[in-house]
Amino acid sequence: MKPAVLLWIALIALPVTEVALHFRARAAVPAESDWQRAAQLVRSELKPRDLIVSAPGWTDPLLRAVLGDRIGPAMAGRSDLAGFERLWSLSIRGARPVEASSRAPALHKVFGQVTVERYELGPSSVRSDLVDRIASAEVSSGSRTCPLKRLSAPRGGGLGNGVLPPLERFQCDASTWMAEVVLEDLSITPRRCVFQPPGVGAPTRVLLRGVELSDQLVFYGGLYYEHERMRQGAPVVVTVLANGKPIGTLTHRDGDGWKKLEWKTQPGLVDLAIEVRSTSRKQRGFCWAASVRQERAQ
Repeated sequence: MKPAVLLWIALIALPVTEVALHFRARAAVPAESDWQRAAQLVRSELKPRDLIVSAPGWTDPLLRAVLGDRIGPAMAGRSDLAGFERLWSLSIRGARPVEASSRAPALHKVFGQVTVERYELGPSSVRSDLVDRIASAEVSSGSRTCPLKRLSAPRGGGLGNGVLPPLERFQCDASTWMAEVVLEDLSITPRRCVFQPPGVGAPTRVLLRGVELSDQLVFYGGLYYEHERMRQGAPVVVTVLANGKPIGTLTHRDGDGWKKLEWKTQPGLVDLAIEVRSTSRKQRGFCWAASVRQERAQ
């Protein structure tokens, strides 16, 4: 066959192939109605300790579009699965959520190209989420008491501006505040936590009165990702005390990311304090999450 003829065939085949690939790609995209029908099933059976995820991970915006009103800060900013008893997954293209591990689903239904699965996680080990209690805490920075205030919305935003304070926060001085936030950690994962920047010399302190301890206290801590990614900041030291006696200490160094420690505790009612200190406050946007737990039933 002459080269000129082959060239013409190639020129004709190229757009035909592009059109075919376009329609194939369109056919692989689930219809919005598939997501809506899948979401309707989840809504009809959702329970308080249920977790909702999607797979692959990049479908999260599609999940938020149909179930975002059921995904609160505690769910979106979770540190682990301990607070949940069932897992709902909306998935496409045969993907499996990483949270499911090797479990077999208790429910499996297909809506067009969206698959809904429910996994049983077992009884929750969490008896108390300490982030929930921050509004009733006694907060101080050194010798200064930090009152809980409702203030005007902060101005600015975007890269380089750090963590913006919520309207309701403990205000210690013009630049020091503490509050519940959702912060992006070193892996750019959202974390619901208590923003508590360290004190230099004297620590910042959050005191939670009347905490009912159980078998274990699980503590997570990390820095806002912009403050940690350059690996240039001073270590942050956290001391947790029950009735004035240390339970344990967490030392966070840049690069640790969202760090976890577990401490055995004796059941009983205590006043629990979290003290945070460092040798510098420059770009030390520290945040923590903690919960009282007992061993998960098998």
